[in-house]
Amino acid sequence: MLELTLNIFINFLVAIVLGVLVGLEREFSSSKSKKEGFAGIRTFTIVAILGALIGFLTLTYSFWILIAGLVCFAIFTIVFYLAETKATKNVGATTELAAFAVFIIGVLAMIDQVRLAIISGIILTLFLSLKDPLHHLAKKINKEDIYSTLKFAIIAFVILPFLPNQAFGPFDVFNPYKIWLVVVLISGISFVGYIAMKAVGAKKGMGLTGFLGGFVSSTAVSMSMSQNSKTIPKIVNPFVFAMVIASSTMFFRVLVVVGILNKTLLPKLLIPLITMGAVGVIAAIIVWTKKEKTPTDTKKVNINSPFTLKPALKFAIFFVIILFISKIGFMYLGSKGMYLTALLSGLADVDALTVSVAQLTGGGGLAVNVGVIAIVIATITNTVVKAGIANIFGGKEFRKKINFIFGAIILAGLISLFFI
Repeated sequence: MLELTLNIFINFLVAIVLGVLVGLEREFSSSKSKKEGFAGIRTFTIVAILGALIGFLTLTYSFWILIAGLVCFAIFTIVFYLAETKATKNVGATTELAAFAVFIIGVLAMIDQVRLAIISGIILTLFLSLKDPLHHLAKKINKEDIYSTLKFAIIAFVILPFLPNQAFGPFDVFNPYKIWLVVVLISGISFVGYIAMKAVGAKKGMGLTGFLGGFVSSTAVSMSMSQNSKTIPKIVNPFVFAMVIASSTMFFRVLVVVGILNKTLLPKLLIPLITMGAVGVIAAIIVWTKKEKTPTDTKKVNINSPFTLKPALKFAIFFVIILFISKIGFMYLGSKGMYLTALLSGLADVDALTVSVAQLTGGGGLAVNVGVIAIVIATITNTVVKAGIANIFGGKEFRKKINFIFGAIILAGLISLFFI
């Protein structure tokens, strides 16, 4: 009985804290806009308490108390909204809807759905506090972005759940669910990076552009910066910085993908990938701190929405081919076959090889050491390719600095192989 009472008391406190959290945000928002809002910290706290009491009474007596409570509070909210709209001519209902959500959160906390209540409260507060950035982002979104979002939603939430999660074909490499999950994972990382770029904007700094662009496509950033360095020869360091940061981000992105798919690879991958990434970041900081007169007419990095269905399908096909070649190479040539595959894969894409290795070491018979070396080879090869892009498309000073920095990154990667 004591445990039950303590549990109820804790849930009640959670409801109050969440009400205070949302109330603080609404209070701050009202003071910032200098307008009297529908509710502040005290009102939202009371709403959370009401929800918690309704939840407690529902558990103690009847489910109909919850229905009655929801109906009564909904009527109260609507009446208050109509009165406020008439008085202020403001048709926004954000605070009223937030109050209704807090009421439900209070109920959830008391019916022992504490995790859902906490998550809902935090997300609600986050979205309320991001009003200006979200409105700013909405103004930048075009039809292509909306279509891309819908396509991503389709592949992630419509197609994926219905795919069979079992292996087919030769060598059991074709698993529809896992292959499509890879498409969702890679597309998701790219899509989040793209939206972040839309929200923040490339003009706020080539560094942020390079970092976020590295999550979208470090190769695309490399191409754009190389071309810009030739078009605007007076600018060197910002373009070098952006390209190096984008390329360095790739190493950390690989670690994130591996951490999600196969954590057994992480311990040995940390040394080479963090070493290469750290060398790139340190070099980029040194370049950025050097004084250089930068004109104000710097161009944006031209990266369109990274998600369309056709490239996603191409990636899925490429992933299957890499997985198939990796399996055959490992079976008939051993470690040397895996290394050759990594070398060829790195010329075009690191992610597909990374995911293939993560799966093969997670139950496909590939040794962890071999998998780690293969991923490092792929990242080094991909870095060489980007250096080649700089030498073909970049300006003279830009090429010199990129060659020196990327040479240091590659050397660090090769040396780190001896410590695996």
